[in-house]
Amino acid sequence: MNYRNPAYNALGTIDCEVEHPEHGWIPITLSPDDPPTADLYATVNTGTVAPYEAPTVSIEQQREGMVVSRFQAKAALSNAGMLATVQAMMDDPSTPEVYRLAWQDATEFRRTSPTLTAMNAVLGLTDEQLDDLFVAAASITA
Repeated sequence: MNYRNPAYNALGTIDCEVEHPEHGWIPITLSPDDPPTADLYATVNTGTVAPYEAPTVSIEQQREGMVVSRFQAKAALSNAGMLATVQAMMDDPSTPEVYRLAWQDATEFRRTSPTLTAMNAVLGLTDEQLDDLFVAAASITA
């Protein structure tokens, strides 16, 4: 059987393409523990197989995925000695109403939200410090 582009995946099995007589090149995962693919796995594994490369995630993508509950956010701010500063910001009538509503009613806070950007302007944290605060918040359980 013809195959091409073999590469190990995160599970240690081999992803490649095989030439199907009717459908052309199709993707397949080969495993020594899967009887239908074990023989081809053994054949492919004796040749050159590209190493597994973990997908890279940009810091922007990581930040997009950072979400904590309202409780976690407030607890992390309290633990860091910043809760009173944020509460004062939210009690200030000059703070945009949408930020005050979010602080009061949101069930979760996203790292990239406009409310967090406004909070951080008051706190004066670097991006990395804000990331660390989110990581700390995510580890808090009630």
